[in-house]
Amino acid sequence: MLAGDGKFACHVVGTSLHQATLEYLFSRTSTGLHRYCAALLTPQPNNPHDRKAVAVMIFDLEVGHLERDVAPDFLRALRKGGFADAACEALILGGWERGGHDWGDFNVRLNARTPFSIYPVGEWQQRA
Repeated sequence: MLAGDGKFACHVVGTSLHQATLEYLFSRTSTGLHRYCAALLTPQPNNPHDRKAVAVMIFDLEVGHLERDVAPDFLRALRKGGFADAACEALILGGWERGGHDWGDFNVRLNARTPFSIYPVGEWQQRA
């Protein structure tokens, strides 16, 4: 598990390419969302655009990536801890639809702080 500070300041990029997936997972509402869920951060060494890309997955579906300048730090933390990937809390925002042209994209933020600290689940639960 990835340690966070409760600020959800880690922005997920590329969500504009995954709006249909986010809408499938969360559905639009007239007021928009403010919903917490779990996310899995997993390296994508075969990503054709960036071999250091880190995908953000929710319910086994890709919803975006860590920012390009943040991903290498996350990958180092994974290697240091001997982990293949890490989970963290995610916050889904936006996604309102009020009719006509009044709608908003979904956004995803992660409860993660830098420098990244990753703990085995049992150890993370003891810290909480």
